[in-house]
Amino acid sequence: NEYKSYLRMAVGLGTILNMPISMVKFAACMCYLYTMIFHFRKAVATLCLVKNLLPSFSSVTGSFLPQRYVWRIMCGTACPGLMGLAYVMYRTLRIHGCNPLLASLLVVCKVLWITGLFILTLSGSTEIFEVHAFGFSVYAITSTIDIVCASCLMSNGLTPSGKADRTGRKYRDICGVSLVGVVVTYIIHAKLCIPGVYTFFGFFEILLIGSNILINTRLCTEHLPKFSLSIE
Repeated sequence: NEYKSYLRMAVGLGTILNMPISMVKFAACMCYLYTMIFHFRKAVATLCLVKNLLPSFSSVTGSFLPQRYVWRIMCGTACPGLMGLAYVMYRTLRIHGCNPLLASLLVVCKVLWITGLFILTLSGSTEIFEVHAFGFSVYAITSTIDIVCASCLMSNGLTPSGKADRTGRKYRDICGVSLVGVVVTYIIHAKLCIPGVYTFFGFFEILLIGSNILINTRLCTEHLPKFSLSIE
């Protein structure tokens, strides 16, 4: 008699694609907490010497050690996986009948904000500021558009799971407000150097990056299908 054994398990596609997002999440939290504990005074210092209570994210991830290396290693490793997320998202959405224009816009924005993240990761604000600023601008603008598109899909149930996700709207609103806040507070600080303004800039940066991470995490874990893996 011949006996065959099979191992079958359902693997969450979103769980796999959420791994690079988790790497970015871990690196961001680790760098921020380490900076606040060990490098707070230097991190909140400004060029015009005004009072500030929160460091910029660029300072947190690029100005101190070991944070700089943690951020670059984790993000540099995660970016190829994030590119994979963009491709799989497009294929999955098209298979499930999503509007091709919206699906294309979503994947283009994902590719651009991942590229912007990679650029600002490799060029710290204290090294090549112009390149770093360009990378952050690309990341901030395209990630916001990406979040708007993704939250529209989730809140209207236009996802592989067919679930309507109202939480996506909250993340979209937070991201939109934080992007405006980042731009406005940065311009005010650069032009007028008013005490306390840079603190709000750092706060809006946290909201912008956090809302981006949260909505992409939710999109992966809640709305991507599972596939079966069989081992004979």
